[in-house]
Amino acid sequence: GDAGNWNVGFQGGAWNSTLRGQVPVGWGFNLQMFEEFPFVAQYYSRTATANDGFVSVSTPLGYAYPDVFPTSYLPDAVTKTNNLMDKFSVHTVYGYKHYNGAGSSVYRGITISNNFDFAKLGAFAQNTGANLTFTFDPALTTQKSYTNYGGLLFNHVNDNTFYNDIRNLQTTADGIISKIRLKTKPYFLLAGYQRFRQDGTLVDANEPADITLSRLKDLMNLIKANTEVGSSVEFVTPEKYTYLLRKSLGLSTATPVVESNGQKLLLFKDGNTKLQLNLQLNVAELVKVNVYDVSGKSVYSSDWNMVLANDFKTIPINKKGIYIVRVLGNGVNLTGKVVF
Repeated sequence: GDAGNWNVGFQGGAWNSTLRGQVPVGWGFNLQMFEEFPFVAQYYSRTATANDGFVSVSTPLGYAYPDVFPTSYLPDAVTKTNNLMDKFSVHTVYGYKHYNGAGSSVYRGITISNNFDFAKLGAFAQNTGANLTFTFDPALTTQKSYTNYGGLLFNHVNDNTFYNDIRNLQTTADGIISKIRLKTKPYFLLAGYQRFRQDGTLVDANEPADITLSRLKDLMNLIKANTEVGSSVEFVTPEKYTYLLRKSLGLSTATPVVESNGQKLLLFKDGNTKLQLNLQLNVAELVKVNVYDVSGKSVYSSDWNMVLANDFKTIPINKKGIYIVRVLGNGVNLTGKVVF
C-alpha cells in the first residue's frame, strides 16, 4: 500500500476479486496519494465492503519516517497528518523501514537508521491522534503492544509473519496456530505484510510471500478448522483490531457507550463509513436493530441473531449526519447516538 502503483493498480488486481468482502482484510494505502488523486480515494471508499479495512502506509504523509523529521518540520507534519487521517477516516498506521546490512543509510543528507527512534515515533503518533501504529522492528519484541513511548505501538518481527514463504498453506496455518495455541485470551496476532495478487496468480519460488484472496480465505478456513484453537480465533480488519486492542489495554476508544443493567451498546465508525455496533449482553439473543436520522426517519431496520454474548454488527450509512441507534430484545432496550 505504500507504493503508488499498488494503489492505482487495484492492489495487484486483488481488489477486483469476486471473493473480496468474504473475509476481513487490511488494505494498505498512501493517504497523501488519496489527497493528490481524490478520485482514487473515492473509488476505494465507494466500492469497499465492511470486510475491507484500511491502514495508512508507511505514514499518512506517504513514504516517510516521522522519527527523522527535522524538529522545525514537525508542527506542519503533525497538522497535515491529523487532517489526512480525519479526512479519510483512517487512524491506524503501518510504519516500517526497509532494512539493510549496513545498519543505517544516508539519504539526501539525512541518516536513516534501521530501527525507529521509538520515543520520536510514539510522540508523533500521539500528537497526530493515531489510534495505533504497527511496526516491524527487531529492536522490539514481536507480537507485543507498547504504550510507554507515547502513542500506542504494536510490533511484529522475525516470526514468519512478514513476507513469509506461504506457498504451503497448511504449513503456514500450523505456524500461526503454534503461535496462539498456548496464549491467554484475549491475545492479538498481527500477520502480514504480504503483497496481494489477482485471483489465479501462481505463487511460486519467485514470489513465495504473495497471496491471493482465494488463498487467504483458504488459509483462514484451515485455522478455523483446527479443533484446538479454531473456535476462539477471530480475523478482523485493522479498524476492529485497533478498537479491540485499545479496549483490552483500557485505552480510550473514542466510542459512545450506552450502558444499562449490565448491558452495553458501543457505536463507532470504521474507515469505510460503516457503522459498527458492539453489543454486550449476558447471553447471545435475537434483537431488533433500528437506525433513525435526526428527523426520526428510519434508515435501517433488521433482526440480528447474535452469535456471541459480546458480538459485532456492521451497518452501512450512506451520508453524513447524526443517527439514533436503538436495540430491542428480551429485556434489552438500549438507545445511543452517533455522529457521522
